[in-house]
Amino acid sequence: MVPDQAVAAEINAAAHLIRQCHATSGAYLANCFVRHLGNCIVPAACNMDDLGAAMEVIDALDLRHTRRFMLDHCIMLAGAFTRPLLSLT
Repeated sequence: MVPDQAVAAEINAAAHLIRQCHATSGAYLANCFVRHLGNCIVPAACNMDDLGAAMEVIDALDLRHTRRFMLDHCIMLAGAFTRPLLSLT
C-alpha cells in the first residue's frame, strides 16, 4: 500500500530500529508504529490520533520519504472527503 521501495525500506528500517532500541517492549512498539501508519493509509480507518502518533515517530526518526508520502496521502484523502459521495443531479 506504499507507493515505492524507498518508503517501504524506510518504514522497515524504522520498525527494526524501534525493535532494537527497546529490549522488553520493542516488538510491541514497532507493531504500534506500523499499525498507526496502516490506519492512516486506509481511508476507512484514518483518524487524527493515529496520524499524530505516526507523524511523531516519522519526524523523530527523520523518515523523509515516509513523511512526503504521508503528507501527499493526507492531502489526497482530504480531497476525497470533500467531494459528495452521491450526485443528486
